[in-house]
Amino acid sequence: MENYLTTTFITRPENDGTPITLTIPRLEYRDWIKDQEAIYNCRFYNKTKSDGGRRLKNNEYLEHGYIHPPPGQKRGRGNESFIFNEAGFTAFVNNDSVDKNMIMVQYRRKHTGHEPGSNIDTTSGALPRFVMEFIQAQVEKSLTWRNIKHMLRLDKDVLENILDSEDYDQLPQSVRIDYHHVYYVMKIHLRRQSQLHPSMANSLMKWGTKIQHKRGYFASKNLDRYEEGMFFFAFMSQWQLKLLKENGDLVSLDSTHKTCVDGTNHDCYLYTLVARCRITGKGKPLTWMITNSQAQYPILYWLQWLKDEHGYVPSRVMIDDSDTEIAAINKAYNTVNDDVSSGTYTDNVKILICHWHVLRAWKKNILTKLTAKPSTPSKTLKEKREMREVALSLMMNMMRAETPVDFDLEHEKFETWCIDVDEEWDGPELRALSIF
Repeated sequence: MENYLTTTFITRPENDGTPITLTIPRLEYRDWIKDQEAIYNCRFYNKTKSDGGRRLKNNEYLEHGYIHPPPGQKRGRGNESFIFNEAGFTAFVNNDSVDKNMIMVQYRRKHTGHEPGSNIDTTSGALPRFVMEFIQAQVEKSLTWRNIKHMLRLDKDVLENILDSEDYDQLPQSVRIDYHHVYYVMKIHLRRQSQLHPSMANSLMKWGTKIQHKRGYFASKNLDRYEEGMFFFAFMSQWQLKLLKENGDLVSLDSTHKTCVDGTNHDCYLYTLVARCRITGKGKPLTWMITNSQAQYPILYWLQWLKDEHGYVPSRVMIDDSDTEIAAINKAYNTVNDDVSSGTYTDNVKILICHWHVLRAWKKNILTKLTAKPSTPSKTLKEKREMREVALSLMMNMMRAETPVDFDLEHEKFETWCIDVDEEWDGPELRALSIF
């Protein structure tokens, strides 16, 4: 098929906007409509009104042919009858024609905002259906845009003919395929694979049943008690649970944003626990959780499910600087006597905060919170930059501390520096940045 696409040239429309009239045998009318749909990669709908049974007459005519009205019955107004109003086409049978089983078709192409037959118009129009079917077949084989693009490379002779032609009259169908066509087909393909039911709730339950049939594990819960529509859906396979218990002493908890939507087109979030495999040394995703909320409760129920149902409790959890994740981890693992309401937590499961996220938060806040006091003369851009570099350097010294004693020492240095510059700069705002 790829050879066919690179050697089959695009047919340019040559009509000037005047009505086009064709005569088509009755038995070929429906096939002709299908051919037009394939050429223009669209769908034609019968717009014939059902008043007076006209649509019924059309269907009877296509099935059984023309039947002359009984003697004495009046003919309809005009010379046309059995009108077929497809979207973009008007077809009718002329009572005065010799062969009553021929259909006359009239249509007029409308060209608004583009020049018919131009290079841009030819390459940017809708792809023929057989081209879209080719793309769909490649996507179902798990080929990406890069694979498909290499597959459709033009033959050297074909490319030379195109370049030598001043009018570029012969453009192969393959040049019309771009990234957006492949992306659209991939999006539809993934949606069909991921959504087992139009309803989000029913689709998740079907996925749960499917996971159980493959001896996996899942948990799902409606969390309307916290927020209307909130839910969580967690799942993993047997091998993931095995590796989680073997390698999950230290795990990384993270989420992706805007990767999917729920049944109301609101954003959903995919949370993952990743552990480093002791054999390969690489990170492996070992359990997932989908939710439509950034609150702590879906994470809390997910971690409690892993602890209560599967006996998994990590020693350390690496996260970004998310307060909701910290709250969920503490309530799941670090409560005193399982009393969540006490607000007192132990350090049974240590929470490690990613240095990169901490550093990013510091840099972002330094730009807004390291400001000169209104009572002091205005500072130059160079002075502001130097102060920001000093503040960030002192903070990074705390981050590099190897022991709690070293950290306290560096933190004391930072506090002292904040006090020293307090006359000209906002010291309290700066000290708040060092808390993480």
